[in-house]
Amino acid sequence: MNGLTVSRKTAAGGVTVERLAGPSPGQYWRARHDIDGRHDARGSYNGVDAGEVLLLQDIEKADGDDHVIVLAPHPGWERCYQIPLRVHADDFEKDWELANDGDAVRGREMAELVDAMRLTQEAMSQPPPGHADAPRLVQEPRLNAGGATGQELATEDGLKAMTQHADALKASADAQVAWIKEHSEELGNQAGALARFHQEKASALLALAKNQLSDLDRLRGMVTNLEIYTGQGVEVLPLATGEPAPRDEPLVIYQDLLSFDEELLLCLDQGGLDHTMLDQVAKALEDPALVRQMIPSPRGIVLVRFRGGYKEFIRERDGDSTERSVAVGRYNEAMSKESMRHHLLYRDGGSLTLISCDDVLPNIKQLLPSAAEQAEHFTRRSYNWERHGYDEVPITRDDIDYAKAQRSQLGRLTDFARVLVILWGLHDRTELLDPSNIPRFANWLDPGFQRAHLRLVSLDSLIAEERPSFADYRADCNRFLGAGVTVAVNLRAAMTESAAPGAYNRNRYQAWVPQQAYQVARVTYVHGRPTISVATHETFNRGRTRNVTVVLEKPNVYLVLDRADADELRYYLQSRRSRRDYADYVAVFRQALAHVAARDSAEASWQRWITTSLQESRLACDAVEAGRAARLARAVIRASQRDGALPADPAGASAALRAAALNAAHAALADHGARVADVEAWCAAQGWTPVALTHDGRDRWHLYREATEAERDPRIAQFPWCARRTLAFGRDGTLQADKAAMALYQRRAGEQIVFDWPAAERWASATAPAGLTHARTLALLDIPAAASLAFDDTHALVDAMIASATHYNRTHSKRYVSREPCLFPIGTVIEKDRTALLVIHVDAWEAAYAWGDEAQKARVREWTERTYVNSAGALSRLDKPFAPTVGTVELKDITQRTGTPWFEAPYRGRSDKDGWESGRRAGTRRLTTLSPAGARLVPWLAPLCDAPTTTINAPKETIHGT
Repeated sequence: MNGLTVSRKTAAGGVTVERLAGPSPGQYWRARHDIDGRHDARGSYNGVDAGEVLLLQDIEKADGDDHVIVLAPHPGWERCYQIPLRVHADDFEKDWELANDGDAVRGREMAELVDAMRLTQEAMSQPPPGHADAPRLVQEPRLNAGGATGQELATEDGLKAMTQHADALKASADAQVAWIKEHSEELGNQAGALARFHQEKASALLALAKNQLSDLDRLRGMVTNLEIYTGQGVEVLPLATGEPAPRDEPLVIYQDLLSFDEELLLCLDQGGLDHTMLDQVAKALEDPALVRQMIPSPRGIVLVRFRGGYKEFIRERDGDSTERSVAVGRYNEAMSKESMRHHLLYRDGGSLTLISCDDVLPNIKQLLPSAAEQAEHFTRRSYNWERHGYDEVPITRDDIDYAKAQRSQLGRLTDFARVLVILWGLHDRTELLDPSNIPRFANWLDPGFQRAHLRLVSLDSLIAEERPSFADYRADCNRFLGAGVTVAVNLRAAMTESAAPGAYNRNRYQAWVPQQAYQVARVTYVHGRPTISVATHETFNRGRTRNVTVVLEKPNVYLVLDRADADELRYYLQSRRSRRDYADYVAVFRQALAHVAARDSAEASWQRWITTSLQESRLACDAVEAGRAARLARAVIRASQRDGALPADPAGASAALRAAALNAAHAALADHGARVADVEAWCAAQGWTPVALTHDGRDRWHLYREATEAERDPRIAQFPWCARRTLAFGRDGTLQADKAAMALYQRRAGEQIVFDWPAAERWASATAPAGLTHARTLALLDIPAAASLAFDDTHALVDAMIASATHYNRTHSKRYVSREPCLFPIGTVIEKDRTALLVIHVDAWEAAYAWGDEAQKARVREWTERTYVNSAGALSRLDKPFAPTVGTVELKDITQRTGTPWFEAPYRGRSDKDGWESGRRAGTRRLTTLSPAGARLVPWLAPLCDAPTTTINAPKETIHGT
């Protein structure tokens, strides 16, 4: 141990550890005692026996000191244990000591292994040891042994002896194969261990040279920095010229990553800007307002790219070959990648310069790291399955992953430092930064220089006030989506094939495109889905126009404007904090701002009148509070108007509307503690759970409460509706309420929430099945009971089916026989928390033949013989046993036919008796009701049903069809 010195190191816990300087890669270390395995923050290794000698493979450093010692696994260990041992440096010398004889130990172990391999080879060449019960090999017997004359072809004794000899040969061969296989596997394991010994020896030599390699990496980094400083790989392109900023203006570095296509919003009809449109970019940046929007400081720099996402430069055409489609895809991908390449945009007063450096800029996502990014390096995230979220644990110096986290952090900081090297070199070599007072040939990486001449505008400290993110603000506005509200819509994104099927042809090509890219429209509900009407023209013929119904499927393509505020919209349009999502909302928000500003201007007289009334009545303490209440009151009463607009002047409005406006403003300001207490007491007396108390634009109070068990239909899987009642508060505190109606509890533009109870948040997120109302859902679930009545008059039902099937064949394909499929509802089902109808699927003609009388059967045979060229097959199918197929239909797919008990819809869940019983046992399928007709037609379903369908009295006249 000559040449070793003692050094003192203070551990994270304040304990001083004295260690010999020091462990280094390539050394062998011996376990002082038996070491128990551990896998935690302080170490990751399996148990090691006392005296075991291992190679020190690597040392991970943190803050310039040894942090983690990495030991190579012993070459002689089994393959499954060939995992490096990672030990915290503060714990290492408690369990390990330097083994100066490590090379000798390894030499002896290798010699022992080579000797063991020789013995294995010798043993494999020997015959396997005999077994007492194994057949013994003797001389091959004769087939005619024991014969009387010796001339027989074979004898019984000879055949028996030959069979025993064959068994002995097989047993001997099997034993030999097993012996060789056993020793060959052992020899293979030994050869693998020997290879690991030699690999460890090479690793020891490599570890000794690692310091030299580290020095080489540092030299390469220095060379790269010098190459960047001298301008190698750096390109400068002037975009605009003008007067420079004052010399005393600092250089402001903005942390954003901006995209020209999002900021400038040009060439939208061509898919937006790209890198081939440099002239359009330079022309647009002649606008000082746009320049200030991107770089507010007179002298500043920001990271930019031409596009924020993929662009289709060349479109595929119908009928393109596979080779052309692949080539088009590759071309678009390559061009999009070039448009997404990062550059620096430098502003100096009226001058703009684009700086490129592919060795540095593509590796960074923003200029200089944020505090959140720095914290990410030292945070360990793991998924928590119990709470369905991520747990975050900080990585401290006591953690063996600290060194790895620090290396990751420093690696990222290197890229950011090279951005400064680019500017450093440009300033020293060119006149780009001459108008500033930054001295030449100064060290840009020096903290003192940076404090004196640079300013960083970080995303962490851009705005002092706390506001929701753009996505949260949009979601908050869109919670008011309902019938009659006004929305601003991005039509290009909204008109997908599923949302606007009327705009697409049979080849799934969009044949009708919107006349405007963005539109402000009022929402109507069709089949429980929010829709708007859009004016479109044919793709290649603008003269042909039509209105297309568009369903608002995606929340990110629209913004509800009823509660939107102009100041809030301006904030998000000008905010730099939300710049990353700018393209997602900028155009919609601009359209929304124009509409909201015009609306507020038209309602300015209402705003003044309500505000003045509140202040005169001393309900509002200041103008800001009164203005906020007035805006809310306007939104509430506006939603109650049929055309969604207020009269031009309050003086010309009805007295009821003016009173509603003042009452809405009063409700927004008043203390409703007494009313809330009265509602709580009333609900407690009834055994109800209140959800929310609201006030609407017609000066009415509404109570939302949870539906009781008696009010919930057991056929509905998850009951999403609340009981909604209109209240009246008496002067003595008594409550009067009308009849309860089932409705979803959701934010409505025409209602303000006065008070909500803890259950409100859960009920606000509830959704109705297929967007249906409670009444419509019950009507659909009652269809099986109503359809069952048709089977009371089978003759009339079969006549209606024959007439409908005949008409169906005539109006469909002329080349083939078209047979009408019919779905008869026979019950209700709950499958995996979804409500559906239980149906039987039948062919109209086969069902008519099975259910009809002799005369009707004759009509079916006559039609079959008359319609088919070769009717033998079709006639033979009629005589087979009739068995309808059982399936389910989702509520959203049901379209009832007028006057018929059957309908046509996509159905699924086809299953037999065993499948239904299996689903019932697993709890994934429940047959909640079964109609009388269903029990007769499919009798095996009756024992699986929770309850029969309630009998419905037949009307005086039953219509089966036309």
